[in-house]
Amino acid sequence: MSDQPQDRDPVVHSSLSKPLLVCSALLVIATGWGLYDELYGIRPWKGYQARFEKTYAKYLKTARLGQVELERQIKASPEYRQLDAQLQAAEKAVAPQIAEIGRQVNQDLTPKILALNEPFQVVRSHIGSLTYQIGEPQ
Repeated sequence: MSDQPQDRDPVVHSSLSKPLLVCSALLVIATGWGLYDELYGIRPWKGYQARFEKTYAKYLKTARLGQVELERQIKASPEYRQLDAQLQAAEKAVAPQIAEIGRQVNQDLTPKILALNEPFQVVRSHIGSLTYQIGEPQ
């Protein structure tokens, strides 16, 4: 009975190291090819992007220096100082009104909003459950 071909199982009677080696090598090659294609092959714009980033960063550094000087000149001008003084005076004039509005918001409106949040959430969840029940197939 052992002479029959069906008794000769290739897994038991022969080595699978060569097919496994070939398949593993093909898998490693395919993985390397896929990584190369993903990182370099299909994204040719990455080099352009890196060059643009360096060039634009250099431009922004030079532009910033000019803007700092321009801002310093503007802040030193008498027109700016006059407008800044008017702004400070206007802020001082409306400070009591701002304080009153802040008090109203903190003492009146915030507690009312917090008191309404929980009932609103309950009603909103009930509406959501009704919407879900309406959309359920029968």
